[in-house]
Amino acid sequence: MKLLKHALATTAAVVIGGTMFAGVPANAAGSNCDGTQVKTCMNVRISGGKATPAARITDMPDGVDFQVKTTHVVLQRQSSNGTWTNATAVVKDFDGWHDREDLALGKAVPCKPGHPVKVRAKARFDWKRIGSDHEWAYSKPVNLICAN
Repeated sequence: MKLLKHALATTAAVVIGGTMFAGVPANAAGSNCDGTQVKTCMNVRISGGKATPAARITDMPDGVDFQVKTTHVVLQRQSSNGTWTNATAVVKDFDGWHDREDLALGKAVPCKPGHPVKVRAKARFDWKRIGSDHEWAYSKPVNLICAN
């Protein structure tokens, strides 16, 4: 059973049925982290039949001291032709610069029974020392399949 759960987590497949979920922990679906001095992480949180995009940026303790922020968090849905579109309005989360870490959540999207869909989180990460730099980042795609 542990092997099955690990395989499902590795492929980022999530089965949604009411409030029972199999495969991956609710806060780790599609996790994607990057960076050494400034670490950025994205995921799709699955809970209560809803998917919520989440983004976190952290200034790592070793090295240069950066201020950080994350903004423009949104859940995206993949269409049948492979293009990605926003599933909800973008949450801009303009709460300013942070010395150590910033977490931002987007709007939750309910799962519709019988309608499998591939989703991912998208956000903008900013960091600065002198001036400013930024990047757009995406989580790994997550397959959402709702029980009827």
